[in-house]
Amino acid sequence: MTFLQSPAVSTGRCNTEPLIDTSLGLSIELQNKTFNQNVKTSTLSAMPGLRLFVAGLFTLTFVAQAQDPNKASGYITAVQASGDFDVEGMHIHLTPTTQFCTHTATSSTTPASKPAAFYLGEPLDAIGHLDHATRTLTAAQIILVPPSPAKVSGTAIIDLIPPAPPAQSTTDLSVRADGFLLHITAKTNLNFAAPLNSISDIATNQWIDYSGVQQLDGTVLLDYAGIGPNKVNHTEDKFRTKTDYDPGAVPDDAHQSGLSKAFKGIDARKIPPYHNQDMQTRVELIGNSLIPAYQLALPDSDPGKIHFRFQVIDSTKWRDAVNMPSGVIVVPYQVVERMHNDDQLATVLADNIAEVIEKDAMRTNSVSNKVLAADLAGDAVNIIVPFAGLATDLAGGGVAAHVHTLELQQSGRVSLWFLHDAGYDIKQAPLAWWLLAPKSAKPVDAITLPSRALTLYIALGTTWHAAPDSAKLPLDENVPDPREKSSSR
Repeated sequence: MTFLQSPAVSTGRCNTEPLIDTSLGLSIELQNKTFNQNVKTSTLSAMPGLRLFVAGLFTLTFVAQAQDPNKASGYITAVQASGDFDVEGMHIHLTPTTQFCTHTATSSTTPASKPAAFYLGEPLDAIGHLDHATRTLTAAQIILVPPSPAKVSGTAIIDLIPPAPPAQSTTDLSVRADGFLLHITAKTNLNFAAPLNSISDIATNQWIDYSGVQQLDGTVLLDYAGIGPNKVNHTEDKFRTKTDYDPGAVPDDAHQSGLSKAFKGIDARKIPPYHNQDMQTRVELIGNSLIPAYQLALPDSDPGKIHFRFQVIDSTKWRDAVNMPSGVIVVPYQVVERMHNDDQLATVLADNIAEVIEKDAMRTNSVSNKVLAADLAGDAVNIIVPFAGLATDLAGGGVAAHVHTLELQQSGRVSLWFLHDAGYDIKQAPLAWWLLAPKSAKPVDAITLPSRALTLYIALGTTWHAAPDSAKLPLDENVPDPREKSSSR
């Protein structure tokens, strides 16, 4: 957490000074266009197989010098019944004298009324007195950031086609992919890979490579969409076979030598199950409830069918479940015990299901995945992703780490829909990754908000929170393209 001094707040006027974050060396101006942090896309030109949408991560900053007032900037992570709220874990207390302002498109602020309600993922500034002992900022002024459209793009599997509204045009179609509801219109530039030929051929379990503008209601109006089949080639099939095993049948005395781990990576097939039948049953019930309907409907003979299996293991090394392309997902019992409820445990399982469906390990050959390193060795797992090119071998540590971050952001967005479909509380999802961030269990208020949780709060504030009067914008609307900006966190 960084601390900076804020300009003084005078009664009757709104502060228009930009927030200067010296820890990043950036001047972050909070306005409609430059503070369009609800989404940010990063296109890696060297990796055509992984053009993923990236949620904009705006670092929480605080003013905390010897002088007052102090300023906190970030996203709302909790809303209390009293009307107070938290900004990335810092409690913000409102008083009857708290002023409200709104940033405008001209980089200035204008007086505003207090919102009827605040919401998770809402970006804003809070200026006032900070009590370090209680981590509470008593706000003299709240600066609101109105939502604005933003360009997004990515490559993902279509996991749902919602029912068409009455009298929908034959040129229109909505699909769900990459954690978004994507809307195809007559203005969308469509490209099809054989055997697909027209919009009527679009179905679930197909790849979509897309770009468009996310509207204020959370949907994405597409200007381009390339759709193709989800093919499983010989190399991918071989890789799935190599990672397929019965995780519950691993002998209790199974062991992998230190030399083998050092040269081949961790072999999950050498990890015996953890013997707690109640916990195992709970994990299996929750995991099976999260498998998307289109996957369950595929016949066993379909190459795209993934046979998911869930197994509890004993491992202090991981603060996440670990998934295999075959559909095997192993979950440390330590992760299960740290979760406060089924919704949080479901978050971990849904995220791993999403990673398998989006073929993360095979799309990037990421050497950061030490569990699969032994199976990746010697194989170029170049899966077929129409219009996005082949998977790329990410041997460079820095590039691999960055792409792994993009993968986690995508699986996080997709997981929210799987949780929603299965009836879980998606507002609990960010808390799961927040609680899993430290090596040892701590209360949330003692943990710095991790970027993985922040990604989900931003999704809750954009995709899942429809702004009032959210009229559709034309495709040629002058919307800033986040791909032209560098990503920072």
